Amino acid sequence: MKYSTAFVSLMISALLVPAIAMADGHAPGFFKRESTFLVYNNLPVGAERATETAAEMVAFSKDGMTVLYSNSQLDSLGMIDITDPANPKPLGETNLGGEPTNVAVAGDNISLLGVNTSKSYTRPSGYLAVVDMGKARAGDGKSAIVKSCDVGGQPDDIAISNDGKYAVLAIENERDEDLNDGYLPQMPAGHIVIFDLDASGIPTNCDNARKVPMAGFGLTDPEPEFVDINSRNEAAVTMQENNHIAIVDLASGRVIRDFSAGYADLRHIDNTKDKIANPSEVRIAVPREPDAVSWLSDDRLLIANEGDYERPNGLKGGSRSFTIMDKYGNVLHDSGAFLEHAAYALGHYNDKRAHKKGVEPEGALSAVIDGHTMFFIGLERVALVAVGYLSKDGSPMIHQPLSTGVGPEGMDFHAGRGLLVVSAEEDAADDGVRSNVSLYQYARNRASYEYKPGMIATYPTVLSRFNHNVGGPLGPVAWTAMSGLAANPADPEIIYAVNDSLMNMAQIYTINLSARGPHYIVDANTVTRGGKMAENLDLEGIAIASDGGFWLASEGHPGKDRKNLLLKTDMRGAIQQEITLPADFAATMKKQGFEGLVEIGGKVYVAIQRAWKEDKKGHARIAVYDIASERWSYLYYPLDKSLSENSGWIGLSGVARIDDNTLAIIERDKGIGADDALLKRVYAVDISGVSPVAGGEIPVVSKTLMADLVPMLNAFNGVTVEKVEGITVTADGHLFIVNDNDGAQDSTGETLLLNLGPVSAMIN
Repeated sequence: MKYSTAFVSLMISALLVPAIAMADGHAPGFFKRESTFLVYNNLPVGAERATETAAEMVAFSKDGMTVLYSNSQLDSLGMIDITDPANPKPLGETNLGGEPTNVAVAGDNISLLGVNTSKSYTRPSGYLAVVDMGKARAGDGKSAIVKSCDVGGQPDDIAISNDGKYAVLAIENERDEDLNDGYLPQMPAGHIVIFDLDASGIPTNCDNARKVPMAGFGLTDPEPEFVDINSRNEAAVTMQENNHIAIVDLASGRVIRDFSAGYADLRHIDNTKDKIANPSEVRIAVPREPDAVSWLSDDRLLIANEGDYERPNGLKGGSRSFTIMDKYGNVLHDSGAFLEHAAYALGHYNDKRAHKKGVEPEGALSAVIDGHTMFFIGLERVALVAVGYLSKDGSPMIHQPLSTGVGPEGMDFHAGRGLLVVSAEEDAADDGVRSNVSLYQYARNRASYEYKPGMIATYPTVLSRFNHNVGGPLGPVAWTAMSGLAANPADPEIIYAVNDSLMNMAQIYTINLSARGPHYIVDANTVTRGGKMAENLDLEGIAIASDGGFWLASEGHPGKDRKNLLLKTDMRGAIQQEITLPADFAATMKKQGFEGLVEIGGKVYVAIQRAWKEDKKGHARIAVYDIASERWSYLYYPLDKSLSENSGWIGLSGVARIDDNTLAIIERDKGIGADDALLKRVYAVDISGVSPVAGGEIPVVSKTLMADLVPMLNAFNGVTVEKVEGITVTADGHLFIVNDNDGAQDSTGETLLLNLGPVSAMIN
């Protein structure tokens, strides 16, 4: 059956308002992120910190005191001490002699991993590594692998039965996507391997494990990918590229049932990579192509439908949904475009993936928690895990989003400790993206806490309500990449924000602050020029104009033929005036230009992020536009020095008005993550004793520290965000900041819209 409109609305309301109990009175508790462990901290002494790592699949030890992960980049098994989940500690890595594709724990001291040793796509090979975790913890890598069993091909997923009797490996023998456009078949065909385990978790039939062909029921190249086992020792096996599922009896090694995963309809989605948020497109009868599978009970399956394969008839996957079906293949529920809509509303919209697989549901996990059947869907391309549960009538209810590292891949839950672990595999040191493992603690009450009065350190902090004018009745405002803030001077519950050049569609968002958290985007207006969408803008600042409308700052870029522009618009975003810098000064521009701005006393103060060619070393300019005379003049702002060689340059971002004589300015480094994001500050800048000049000796303003933002950003226990860019003071005197989330592109996608409290408490 498909969801009704009312049901989808309830699901979305549940996801986006986690403090509200469900209508059936059956809601479970919530998860709070306790810590994020950066995998490079497990590298051996002396290794380069930039070494590429990957935490792909993940598992808890039986006692829940250790997390194990497969590191496909370094051919190793990594281990983390989580005795204190808030302070994980490295336990090192064990080399496996090949690429691990999975990890599972079979006994108190035994872990099992499938290891890929393939020489080519046509000569796949691999083995099951049996690892003594005690020896691995002690750093005895050579003796830690106590047994290895050939699996006759390239392994993918692994599962261990609840009773500890069986281990099952999916042997994918994956296709070459560059051969014949990746079309199947590409031999050799894959299969599954069933191992019998002794009481300690070690295979007893290493040399004669049961090999079960997955071909033979209409499939010539099945490519089994993911596997899960119910309490009856029946394994569900997904064959993603074939859009197929098989059920295997482990005792006999017999396929007892197989069926198609079917097709999904997607409405109100953005299916075009064009840097325009337009969730109004439709895709009908898209093959689900499930990646992960998890048994919700002995008779029901949960599948995460990534969609992965372009078929000869031109029909692509990318179904972007999750589905619940019975073990006979009957569809009980399908989420349709719900997960896409949730990403739009949460600001995790990733336009680069719009035309492909969207949010890419890839992980699926279920567990009985606090008497509730709960499930988790990992969304690889938007750095989210959707947490849900089954209501009394068996319907799935999603009621909490969890922000993760980039590329969430593996998940596990430890019932005894109430801990969820999520591994994120993407790692690119040059981009500030590092592979990591995050821990989340389950709590019966809402998992929230205050960093300081008025500031709730839970996620999300801001989201959009559903706009009936954008994408129909189920189309939320698809927002992302907030880069500037401005407060309504007459209403303390309203602020405005803009997005940057990540999207061609420059927009002005209206945000309602009346809810204690999260706050809501209630409207979005596209910036227009001559009645058409304004193009080639990079909005980095917004301010209220004293005569009505907005001032907007658009950052220039020499390589993209984009000028630094001061724009005057009406309240709907229609451009009324475009103001450029004097040509001689504009010609000295480097890469970084206009950022935040504010109007005070008939002048518009615009922060320039970094020094230009002729600027004083260690200083950035504040460009000042006199509205009456239409002339520019300048002040210098003295920049702090970087606190770490890994933190990058220091520059300016947002600007706000404290009073007619004082600006609030964000100064920040380029650092990402707790080790490198060290300088994110708000300074009070006195402009009363200096007069900007058009030429000659430019005066330097004085600054006083108002707030160190790093502890507040770290309070979310994730990857500390880089681009704190927006700042404003509300009509009742509260200071708000926001970061640019880079549209979940090589980023966690987290947007932290934070109330720092009354300005009066921060300045003398």
